[in-house]
Amino acid sequence: MTSESGRFERWLRRNGNKWNEKRGMRRAAATACWAVWKLVYLLRHPMARGRRLRVLLIAYRFEVQRRLFSREFTATLPRGATLICPPWTGSSRELLCFGIVDFEEQTFLLDTLGPGDVAVDVGAFLGTYTVLMAACGATVHAFEPTERVCDVLTRSIDANGFAQPVTVNPIALSDFTGRASFTTDFDSGNRLAGGNATDVRATSEVAVDTLDHWADLHDLSGLFVIKIDAEGADESVLLGAAAVLKKFDPVVIVEYWDDAGALQALLRSQGYEACRYVPEERRLVARSDAAGTDGNLVACSAERLKDVQRRLAEPPRVL
Repeated sequence: MTSESGRFERWLRRNGNKWNEKRGMRRAAATACWAVWKLVYLLRHPMARGRRLRVLLIAYRFEVQRRLFSREFTATLPRGATLICPPWTGSSRELLCFGIVDFEEQTFLLDTLGPGDVAVDVGAFLGTYTVLMAACGATVHAFEPTERVCDVLTRSIDANGFAQPVTVNPIALSDFTGRASFTTDFDSGNRLAGGNATDVRATSEVAVDTLDHWADLHDLSGLFVIKIDAEGADESVLLGAAAVLKKFDPVVIVEYWDDAGALQALLRSQGYEACRYVPEERRLVARSDAAGTDGNLVACSAERLKDVQRRLAEPPRVL
């Protein structure tokens, strides 16, 4: 998520965790605040410049048709890929308007990822990153434990003809192996049920593994990037991927909640420094302002940064 959406979600969490975990009037008030803020966010999005009226019309059409008719949509992503957008998630709104959801991070992938690269997508959800990375020519290992989400993800992969380069693994990644409860009714916010989950209404039991253990059984040669969106369990995923990080030295794109201090310290202990991507300048810059907001970090080791800079120095790819 972007830092702006992160700041709003942070406020909501301080007043009762995520907005869709509330009840009664508190849920109604939080939902209304979320709707107003989301409209403002869409209009301020970098990709809305010069087409704000069209963005408004797309968002309005999406809300009407998904709520009244439960219609399924198809979003067009960069590089000609498409993504199925089910009516039960509001995450589809931004996809339909812009084709991407994390402007800086996904533009970074479009500018650097290419054929021969391998990517890991932890918390793939609908496949926004998975399908985009496959469209760039990468081999992708996606991890998504929610059954109904996996169904949509698999259909999008098949619709694009990506069954060969993409593998969907219906398991959760963490810092342990076994089985655990996973929430099922928090839209894009589903996660391993534990200390971060409040007022959990529904869960299912899912298989859990570490990326290190999984990688012992699968070939990750050519790994360029690991994207992690584990809804607050991101540090656990990194702890369970220590050997993979040391062996393959990939770029890490990871979401953080509330305060990135602990996450940055963990990454630093693994030889990584936090950065953010500036699309207009096609460069990664050091990021020291992440604490206190929510969003994503792009983290690189000094050695991997040289490879990234070489890729960014090449002529821009056509989107």
